[in-house]
Formats: sequence, structure tokens, C-alpha cells
Amino acid sequence: RRRRAGSRFFNFLVTDHDGSREPFYRAEHYGVSSVEKPKTGPGQRPIASEKIVVPVTTLTRLLDDNRVTQLDLLSMDIEGHEPKALAGFEIDRFQPKLVCVESKPANRAFLLDYFKEHGLPEPESPEADLRQRVAALEARGVPASELDAIRTDLAAIESRLAASPVRSEVEH
Repeated sequence: RRRRAGSRFFNFLVTDHDGSREPFYRAEHYGVSSVEKPKTGPGQRPIASEKIVVPVTTLTRLLDDNRVTQLDLLSMDIEGHEPKALAGFEIDRFQPKLVCVESKPANRAFLLDYFKEHGLPEPESPEADLRQRVAALEARGVPASELDAIRTDLAAIESRLAASPVRSEVEH
């Protein structure tokens, strides 16, 4: 919240339906929480998690409820839940200018098909020059505070990838 002072935060499980409350597993290690109970964390070590029940919504509903009509950046890192979240998102209506998805190898075929079906370019690997994309957003007039938050997030992702001893096929 300190890095994104102008942002609002919502606690929802974003999926392909809304209006219910469903289980979510909050893990003791950052970045491992998920709709599925995590068995292991970094280094394949056993990890503890807490089952909580959270409200469910679709991304489209969340955006509509908050009167968002366009997206500069759609960023997803939701531990394998991307297909369900995207099923609840009208991407053709919101037309994000930049999409960044960190996904598990098992979801790569789905994502490639999804982007192709919606006329979007094939996703690039993390080694792609994301700084050029941020510069393009800057040229389109995205506010400096939002660009700074994007740069900070990208640096954190790159740092995590660099520190990771095992890299997935999506990260190559």
C-alpha cells in the first residue's frame, strides 16, 4: 500500500462466477496462497496454510462495480487460477494495453489459445524487454505514480526469478 498510495485494494477470490463464498488457503510463505491447499513451498519444503472463506467475484464484475471502463495493465500472478479468472473477464470489452501473466507450465497452452482467440499477441517470456512496454505506457499518458508501481512490481518479479533455482518452461 505504501508503493501504491492511490490504489484501492479488494479481498476477493476472482474466478468465473460470483455471489458466493469459497475456500482459499493462505500459506505461511508469500506467493504460495491459492484456491488449492499448497503442499510445499520454496525448495519443495512442506508448508503450513490456513483455510479461510472469502467472497467470490469475476474480474468483470469487480471492474464494473468500481466503474472501471479501461485498463492500462492487467497483471496476474494467481498461482494457477488464471484460466478461471480469465473466464470471468470480458477482455474484448476492457482491452488492456499491456497484459502480464505469471503462470504455471500447466496453463501455458490455455493462455496461448486464450490470447490467440482474443486477437492478442502471443505472450513473451520474462526475458522480453518489459521496460520498452512500460515506456510505451508512459508515451500513452499513464500517470507517473502508476508507472513507478509497475516498475517496482517488475523489479520484484525479476528479482524472484533470478533467485529461483528452478525455472519453468514459461520462464525460459
